[in-house]
Amino acid sequence: MLKRENENEPRVSLAGNRAHPKHSPFHLRNPTMMSPQHPQPPEPYPMEVRRHCIPTHTPFSLEDRRSLELDRFYQLTQQQREFYKDKTGTLYPIPYFVLPEEEKEKYPHPLDLPQLSGKTRWHLLRVSPENLHTYQTFPSGKRVTSQEREVRDSFFEYRA
Repeated sequence: MLKRENENEPRVSLAGNRAHPKHSPFHLRNPTMMSPQHPQPPEPYPMEVRRHCIPTHTPFSLEDRRSLELDRFYQLTQQQREFYKDKTGTLYPIPYFVLPEEEKEKYPHPLDLPQLSGKTRWHLLRVSPENLHTYQTFPSGKRVTSQEREVRDSFFEYRA
């Protein structure tokens, strides 16, 4: 028979105990799931050190930044819509939605150039690729034009 120290303490059976956790046989040992208070694990670092370890870019912060960006864009679109609805002309267009215009003075049309002088035109025609003479120079110093070479190649075309 079990002897109890205090006669007022209820008898505890190990099997099928559904009583309050205080009355369980494990209440003096390690905490269990049924313990009234779960002890918190000790913090590994002081709070100052732990603040430095927190990543600045978490998926949630990136989503927040993106949602803020989308909210701002939505506001801009609403302002642009009001600009289009305005019949009085008192509202200004939103710069985000203004398309750039052509800069004519920065990019002139190639045919709008001034007329060339006669000397410059003659020089450009003389050095143009169509009038460039290409010669084949032999070791003896004799130069043969491309037309002569074409005639010679057509004559000796079938030579083996």
